[in-house]
Amino acid sequence: MGNYLAIPAILVIRSGQIASPTEAPVEETLHRSFGYIVAYILPGLVALWAASLIWTDVPISTYLDARADVSASGWFFLIFGSLGIGLIVSSVRWLLVDTIHHRTGLTAPRIDFSRLQDRQEAFLTAVEHNYRYYQFYANLFVSLVFALFGSVAQVSGLWSAKTYAAVVSLSVLLFVASRDCLRRYYVRLGQVLGQSASGKHKKH
Repeated sequence: MGNYLAIPAILVIRSGQIASPTEAPVEETLHRSFGYIVAYILPGLVALWAASLIWTDVPISTYLDARADVSASGWFFLIFGSLGIGLIVSSVRWLLVDTIHHRTGLTAPRIDFSRLQDRQEAFLTAVEHNYRYYQFYANLFVSLVFALFGSVAQVSGLWSAKTYAAVVSLSVLLFVASRDCLRRYYVRLGQVLGQSASGKHKKH
């Protein structure tokens, strides 16, 4: 089964030509930027905090302390560090969470890429309204699991039972939400590109 969900929605297709990101409308650019923030940077920030629990000799926690006077370079470290870690988290998500969803009943639709140009607006809407949120829920789930392992390895000791219960409950909620968002994305993707989520051709 091919992986049709990880289609980059960076370029805008108009009138048979591919427009550069600078030519895209401001509102569209803002929506896309928000999607990248929730999909990569926020989960990456949580993973970065989880890493600070394990590698205490690396001053990551200094940049994450709200009371600290973080310099401009510190903010760059937080943003780009979170983005980089978020991309790594996303690859772990693809390897583990995507596989679990696919092995337990979710099926990626067979799509016709030749129809993408005529339906790119609907496709981008499906990406931004469904797939980005799937990435957020699933990537944050991976980051929280990493944080759970980090809490066991940290020198300062374990969390309280209530904290573990809250984190585990949130992780379960994120996993369930990620499955629902991926299911909705597959359904919309099949509708937009002319085939159903079950992989069967629609009758015309």
